[in-house]
Amino acid sequence: MKQVLLSTIGSIILLGKALAWDNSPPIPERYVSWTEGKGKSMIEFEFFFDVMCSDCADFHPDFDDFLAMPFLNGTVLDAIKVRYSFSPLPYHHGVWVAHKLLPYIIDSCLSNSQGCKLKYYVKWALQNQNTLLSAKDSTFDELAQLWTSMVS
Repeated sequence: MKQVLLSTIGSIILLGKALAWDNSPPIPERYVSWTEGKGKSMIEFEFFFDVMCSDCADFHPDFDDFLAMPFLNGTVLDAIKVRYSFSPLPYHHGVWVAHKLLPYIIDSCLSNSQGCKLKYYVKWALQNQNTLLSAKDSTFDELAQLWTSMVS
């Protein structure tokens, strides 16, 4: 009886491990982010950002001033690398509309760094966030049409 019980428990444990081994969550190869800075001091900073967040809008100009400050024979941005990870907060109305354009803008920046418009888009989106946030009675199509007409 003991042997049957031990063998059953062992089989259950092995089956559980086999099922857990096969249960690997998909991890995206790349998430929506942009890195800038030279990183001479080998410091990397990841900044999670939502272009529809009023706190991000308040903090962004001060952070840009900080990055431009003189530091170790250059600027702070020369010394560190900053990764802007765009992470929309789901409780902001229409947040997905503004964030849906970010992968396309980042891809265009990667293919042509001289013509990169990401910083302009982020600054513009932060300044115009009330347009989407206040359009609570708008449908998906209306929000998308409104935002894209403003962007273009």
